[in-house]
Amino acid sequence: MSSMRTNVAFWSVDDVTRWLEALSLGQYTNSFREATVDGSFLMELREEDLIEVLGVSHKLHVRKIINSRERLRPAATRKGHAKRNPVVTKNQSKDEQSCQKSGVPDVDTVFSQARNGRLMRLEE
Repeated sequence: MSSMRTNVAFWSVDDVTRWLEALSLGQYTNSFREATVDGSFLMELREEDLIEVLGVSHKLHVRKIINSRERLRPAATRKGHAKRNPVVTKNQSKDEQSCQKSGVPDVDTVFSQARNGRLMRLEE
């Protein structure tokens, strides 16, 4: 991957397929190629797109693609950097809203950190 451009928005379809291969998810390269998923399109894909359109059926593969894609974003635009000013949506329950406002990590963060043997310290 060292020959790939650092700005994902400029990645070609070939760059995206090389990235998938580097993640050991090369079995999905044909579907990404057929859908002409380039770098900017990769950054817009939803979980539903990965499962229903691109055929990524294994839940951990979906999670790996989404988490790895998130690490490709510039630090200032990552979801984790928005925690200081949380956005509350209409569809969130009261518990989710209070957890988000208090800085409690979401389930995906906890799962990821537990899986990787890391603990997150909560700021008081």
